[in-house]
Amino acid sequence: MNTTEFSLNHLIQALHRVFSQFMWTRESPMAIANNLKDKNSHQQSLMSLAPPRQERINDESRNDATAPLNLEGRNSSQEKLHINVLDLQTMRQGYKGIDWLIEGLIQRGSVNFVFGPPGSKKSFFCLELAHAVASGREFFGCQLKQATTLYVCLEGLTGFKARCLAIHDVHGDTENLLVACGHINLTDKSHVSELLRSSRGAKLIVIDTLNAASDGLDENMASLAPTLLTHFRDFLSDGGSIVFIHHSGKGDTEQMRGSSSLLASADTAIALKNHGDFSSWRVTKMRDGSWEDEKAFQLVERSVQFNGENISMSATIHQVPVNIVTKKSTAIATGHLPKGGNIDLLLPLIQQMCVDQAGFIEESELITRCITALREKDTASERKPREEKILRQRTIEVLKALRDADCINWEDGKITLIA
Repeated sequence: MNTTEFSLNHLIQALHRVFSQFMWTRESPMAIANNLKDKNSHQQSLMSLAPPRQERINDESRNDATAPLNLEGRNSSQEKLHINVLDLQTMRQGYKGIDWLIEGLIQRGSVNFVFGPPGSKKSFFCLELAHAVASGREFFGCQLKQATTLYVCLEGLTGFKARCLAIHDVHGDTENLLVACGHINLTDKSHVSELLRSSRGAKLIVIDTLNAASDGLDENMASLAPTLLTHFRDFLSDGGSIVFIHHSGKGDTEQMRGSSSLLASADTAIALKNHGDFSSWRVTKMRDGSWEDEKAFQLVERSVQFNGENISMSATIHQVPVNIVTKKSTAIATGHLPKGGNIDLLLPLIQQMCVDQAGFIEESELITRCITALREKDTASERKPREEKILRQRTIEVLKALRDADCINWEDGKITLIA
């Protein structure tokens, strides 16, 4: 071995020992440099930086067995493995069941995805969800726990502002709904830390959308989901829940776009579909519990006002019976309606009431209004007024004819326009 090879081997060994000392002692490079200066020679300094492997093992074996362990298996006051070891009896005594934020749908301390193709009303759906949690009202019939909610809007800010004003006009104000706009990269831990610091203790965070919040990171990377979980680990451990709005895969609305690790990380995944005038949603994954019902909703246009003036148009969602989305309502569009003067009179009334009352009409209220309209028709034609019993019967006949023609949905005492 020549001098050059000998020196190179010694240099490699020396650098290896420097690195080992740095990893073991957690000293800074400057501290190690100062340590080197205090030695008599470079060779003695480098050889003495790290104790022999057997000595280190013996030192570790003498540590208190109850001392906290970090993820590398060494004792450290900075990195601790937070884990509780329980026997089954203790676990059974302390188990209180699933802690739901939205009963049967979203747990506390969970990661959730709402996904679907363009036009499936994902943002409308999630804003409704966020406002429901913030105000404590039901969400599609589900009871929930009221909590401060942060909605992070990273796309379509102008339209989003109008939606916020529209939902305020319909459901009222709530101080528990916060909105964040701008730029954020959730793969950067400092961004996540700042977001959580500014969230005022929110227990639900909605990210609209995952793609916009990932700073262009490839969604097919398997490391994306673990990175997000790591950055939100403390938030989730403290009972916080996250909803990511995401897109469905090309040609497959039942699957999320990107790496399978995204779906694997989800506690609940909700798929939305567009059905023209309606949208439907169903749970495609639930880690704990089960949800088999499909739900549907429609958008109801709202005129957004400020200082008494109409400044924009937006919409809010309104739940409708799910069987509406499976019906083929072409009667009104094609003009193939049931025949009769009473239908010509009452159908425009039904249509207007559906618009005024955000989709649903109570059966009793509609029948009363229809009877009044028929009585006014009798008066205008100077014919003998018909008894209320007869007018009610004619109204029921009209409603049945419209239902059979798939113009309206009529069940459980509620009537909804299908066209």
